[in-house]
Amino acid sequence: MIRAIFQAGATGARFTFSYGTPQLQVERARQVRTIASELGIAPFLVADLAGEKCRFAEVPGFQTFSVSRDDRVKLTSGQADPTGTPLKLPVQIPRYLDELSCDDFIVVGDGDLLLRVIEIQPDGVLCVVLGSGTIRIGRGILLQKRDFRPQPLTSKDLTDFQAIMASGVFDAVAVSFVGSAADVQRIRELESISGVELPIVAKIETQLGVENLDSIAEASDALMAARGDLALTMPWEDLPRSVERLSQAAARQKRPWILATQLAEGLERFEFPTRAEICDLAHWISRGAYGAMLSFETAWGRRPVEAVRSVRLLVDRFRTTRPSAAEHIES
Repeated sequence: MIRAIFQAGATGARFTFSYGTPQLQVERARQVRTIASELGIAPFLVADLAGEKCRFAEVPGFQTFSVSRDDRVKLTSGQADPTGTPLKLPVQIPRYLDELSCDDFIVVGDGDLLLRVIEIQPDGVLCVVLGSGTIRIGRGILLQKRDFRPQPLTSKDLTDFQAIMASGVFDAVAVSFVGSAADVQRIRELESISGVELPIVAKIETQLGVENLDSIAEASDALMAARGDLALTMPWEDLPRSVERLSQAAARQKRPWILATQLAEGLERFEFPTRAEICDLAHWISRGAYGAMLSFETAWGRRPVEAVRSVRLLVDRFRTTRPSAAEHIES
């Protein structure tokens, strides 16, 4: 499958350290480099640090909870009450609850559910469910707030970073939830200590990151419009303007930028990407996006090779020159 993906037009790969062990991701990267090299391709391999992700904590004996519109759910740092009214569920990072106010919104998973805060209580935050669906233990939650700032570097990220630097197999490191230039500078300092300097890709995933785009672009080597989480930490209708601001900041600071998320998921249903996906990718490539990064389509999707082939076709059609990723970032 890896061989077929590169033959279809892939030029690199992203390895997310949100899953598996650092050793597993390093071994996968070595495997991908070997296979691509056999095809005469010098792949650009990016190690993606997870950043801080708050999830629903374990509830013994339960994995899922079905909820309906107007149900009450209480998020807490204490004990769960999976059979009570309201349903009381613990979260892994209590600090998230401290940042909430009435009428704030909480996004569950990738937008599976939306909760609205209706009361701050001594033992938790009471929310009302907007819509119906399933809450799965272990799923992430994000806060839809202007000043929402997950930590870009956790203790896990520091351990992963050491493995990345020691491996010598990656071409760049991507940092999640970058909110300021200081977040990028912290990685620079760690690289200096390690003695290895890799280009840094700043993933823009929050409103705070959008507001600080110029300084982040100046401090980093490349930007990524990480639209998956970005669309969840702000009102979704603000997403297009935020990506436009990112493209403008990248142009001002002469930095390449990468478009990510839902580029060709229409292939799960149709023989080619949806009309909206075709126009979306063509628009941003013509607006200066250096590259496009598939995620679900090649990690979980049913037709990864077709997804790569479709995106390659559009990128080549709407961009006239294509230097290697390494040459672009180094320049």
